[in-house]
Amino acid sequence: MDMVDGFELEVRDALTPKDDGGATQKQVLPGSKEAALADMGVAVLKQGLTKGPLSHDPEWFNKDDNYATAVQQALTFSSTWSRLCTSSPSRPPPSLAAPRPRTS
Repeated sequence: MDMVDGFELEVRDALTPKDDGGATQKQVLPGSKEAALADMGVAVLKQGLTKGPLSHDPEWFNKDDNYATAVQQALTFSSTWSRLCTSSPSRPPPSLAAPRPRTS
């Protein structure tokens, strides 16, 4: 399994409705709204990876520092995207929330 496949599984898992308070996944039928949402989430993930950390020529990855940078960026993007996929629309993650005004 390649790294992108693992990220795809994480996003699909994050976007799949759960039964029993989150213990088990519901079965998602092809063509359902849930399947379409998961497909869209995976499409955004793949676009972000191919236009970002995985956009370089294969030779670029032969340098250890470049490879390490690309892996770190891919991991950060994937985990951030998975978190965003599961966050409440009314309450964005703290890192994306508007700063609170200071009170004196």
